[in-house]
Amino acid sequence: MDVHLNFCSKHSWIFDCKMTELFIIKPWLKMPSDWFNVFSTISYAELQQLIECNVVDNWPASLKQFCSLVKQFNERYDLEWKETVNIPEHMKKGMGCKKQHEIKRMIPFIKEKFVAHKCTLVADIGCGLGYLGNALTSLYNIDVKGFELRASNCQSARNYTSDSSSFATEQLIVDKSIECTKAIQTALTYHDKTKAASVSSKPNPEQLNLSSSPLRTRSSDQRICMVGLHCCGDLTPATLFQFHHLDECKVLICLGCCYHRLCSENKTSFENFPLSMKLKTEYDFTQPNDRKLNGLALRLACQETKSRWLCKTEQEVNNHSKHVAFRAVLEYYCWKTGSSLTKKHKKLTGSAAFKTFETYIDAVLSRVDDFSPLDSIITVRQDLLLCYEECKPYFSCVMWYNALQVMMQGVLESLILRDRKEYLLELGIHCQLISLFDDEISPRNIALLAWK
Repeated sequence: MDVHLNFCSKHSWIFDCKMTELFIIKPWLKMPSDWFNVFSTISYAELQQLIECNVVDNWPASLKQFCSLVKQFNERYDLEWKETVNIPEHMKKGMGCKKQHEIKRMIPFIKEKFVAHKCTLVADIGCGLGYLGNALTSLYNIDVKGFELRASNCQSARNYTSDSSSFATEQLIVDKSIECTKAIQTALTYHDKTKAASVSSKPNPEQLNLSSSPLRTRSSDQRICMVGLHCCGDLTPATLFQFHHLDECKVLICLGCCYHRLCSENKTSFENFPLSMKLKTEYDFTQPNDRKLNGLALRLACQETKSRWLCKTEQEVNNHSKHVAFRAVLEYYCWKTGSSLTKKHKKLTGSAAFKTFETYIDAVLSRVDDFSPLDSIITVRQDLLLCYEECKPYFSCVMWYNALQVMMQGVLESLILRDRKEYLLELGIHCQLISLFDDEISPRNIALLAWK
């Protein structure tokens, strides 16, 4: 992973800048000069080819090598899973299309591993509103114990669950502590069940009612399948920790998200990244502080994948680039004048305001508090127009800089996933990275599959 990490560090100029600060930082000044010659004349079709890492003959060797390494480091998974199952209409209540896609793909995968490892119970970490747990109990007759941080989510999950369901939730902060390990162990050992887990060979949407006589059971030989659908921030590392320390847990299926929410001591030091000793050694002792991955890198790692970019039309990409550029001009003005924005509304402005820069700033000025008591709206408007003229020559940079970020997204996410896989392997736990979802629908689609 050292080559992978060094590649990210070398090209940190691609992600070390907020898109709103493009005209302040001008990250392209750190780019190889011969790249700028390519990007200054690149067509939209060539930009699409760039994102796919398909090079053009007359591109400089350094850009061709960049594309080759992006392609190499973008390999994010070992295996792909495409089996789906239909879920009945009444179970879709409250689910968006994305959630439905995830449930349809994930529950047959869980069921396969549940059976293969002779499990008796599923522990759903960060169970949220209980969609996954309810689908498992209803369609496969699998007992599920959910753990959730928010009391409101626990209550909503209970409201969503039928009285006869063998899905139960418990409010718990899942972290990397032995106290948490004991709490999970107790909850899994004493589990209110409507019946012993008996997995159907095929899902049966018509047969949803289970026996309604609850039994209080204590089982010292429980075999747990631990799952987590989009465990946010530090919840994924905590889940890996608990899986390692709980002997009852035999198989783990966990998808992370929101890497930028990992707890950080400072801008380049995170409590749970890196996790593996292999990457820690390389990260701590060979990377200077100004080349370590920061919160902006982790934020980019959890953005949309290249598949979503490639699905967009040229007009959609142009519109997005214009929106970013207009917002960046506003940021440039605030930086240059020492002003600040205080929004009166949740959104700074609606999409209709982006027709021209003039319509944009008129909409903005009507939705923010005055920049300064001494500034009149007319003066501010004139100054914003001057800033617009200063930044306008760089507008073309927005699209290709965003394209480079799209390329680096997969590279950064792959590094995080490989680090987590290596961490489990170092603990003597078998591990694979599985592509579970279509990343056009659900970008965080790679699951850690671990077993012991």
